Amino acid sequence: MPDWITYTLIGWITGKTTKQDVALVVISALIPYLVKITLMFT
Repeated sequence: MPDWITYTLIGWITGKTTKQDVALVVISALIPYLVKITLMFT
């Protein structure tokens, strides 16, 4: 669990500092975990 929290925070900080869409950066940081979660439930 701490891994995805760290990736979320890093994505948020990166999005803010580069003035990009924060939601897009955070979602792209979490895509590997979203794939793992969907594989667990299939």
